[in-house]
Amino acid sequence: MSTVSEIYQRHADYINPYKVDSLIAIEFDCLFTKAQGCYLYDEFDNAYLDLVAGFGSITLGHYHPDLIQRLNESLLLSRPNINPWGIVPDAANLGERLVRMTKSKLNKVYFASSGSEAMDSALKFSMAHTKRTSFVAVNSGFHGLTVAATSLAGHSFWRNALPLLPLDVDHIDMNDLTALKKCLQQKPVAAIILEVIQGSSGKGAWRSEALKELASLAKAYGALLIVDEVMTGLGRTGDWFGYQTISASFMPDIILTSKGLTGGLIPLSAVLMTDEIYHSMFSDAAGANHGATFSANNLAVSCGLAVLQITEQEKLLENVKVSGNLFNDGLYSLAKSHFPIRNINAIGLCVSFEVIEEDHYQTRATDVCLQLLDKKILTALAPHDTNYIRLTPPLNINADQINYFIRSLKDCFDH
Repeated sequence: MSTVSEIYQRHADYINPYKVDSLIAIEFDCLFTKAQGCYLYDEFDNAYLDLVAGFGSITLGHYHPDLIQRLNESLLLSRPNINPWGIVPDAANLGERLVRMTKSKLNKVYFASSGSEAMDSALKFSMAHTKRTSFVAVNSGFHGLTVAATSLAGHSFWRNALPLLPLDVDHIDMNDLTALKKCLQQKPVAAIILEVIQGSSGKGAWRSEALKELASLAKAYGALLIVDEVMTGLGRTGDWFGYQTISASFMPDIILTSKGLTGGLIPLSAVLMTDEIYHSMFSDAAGANHGATFSANNLAVSCGLAVLQITEQEKLLENVKVSGNLFNDGLYSLAKSHFPIRNINAIGLCVSFEVIEEDHYQTRATDVCLQLLDKKILTALAPHDTNYIRLTPPLNINADQINYFIRSLKDCFDH
């Protein structure tokens, strides 16, 4: 049997030496050998409260028993998982459920395997519909790691190694409608791409009124609205989609969702759009044959249906709202008590806050994450601004776990 150090060395040799180096640097070169609920367990059976949860993909917690049972049942049925000569019944059922979650404002679903692939597909649909090739994205946004998605990235971190990117993309700041209007006036734009709550910056959300005006500008200039709900969709904000939480009257033309769609077990993503946009892409022959090998495979869509059903049965949207308020109240209580945090954003279980560097506390966000790690709590820095800590815990996190995090965070500052 290989030792932990041997496993890490093999990973460095064949997969990713930089990740290995970073874990060794913080003396966290351990192996997680078990996962259950909101916890990960290392080889010594130490339990870590997981507030990252696969960057939001572990919506039901690790290995939810009902989800595992449904997945096992699907395996035992021995149905074909991939069958180009037929259809997967549960794909239609999952598509119908997703359409209903938009209140049937969007009525076609295209399945893919990842958030990045979904974004590439959305760009393709928008170009086919508008016959345009330029786009507007948002600074500090993130939409995936494929070449097209990297073109949209609102931070140079993702683009530095690349000499040239294929898409014509202009970037604006969040809520900056003056800059948006200027972009729309300068050239014909196929689509505006945004996250209603930014996942990688930690800096919050679009204002409701700004979203309404954005939609009006897009319509006036013939651009489509693509909303990336890969992180915020499927209940994380307390509604099925984040845009519904931010503005009840706002309606995108295309929505992407992924991550939590299968509870983090099997890669699956979905692009939701109108019939009109869908049919802009396809002739009869193209439509009949347009699909990736793993699109809507049986195990993934069965898993997706189970996740949505469990989310409803366990009333997790309600729990998200309650839990988000607990995070919000706890963090604001620390800020009001003059602990060095500010810019608190807790919209459901999309939670982020800035750690202020102060001589009195002699701490930074990085230090806080490491101190929380010592207390067996897993958190993450926002990659576009490492002064921010972001949390994307499972949707069934409970009050005791949240209160433990707030107490532990307070202890990081009590020297």
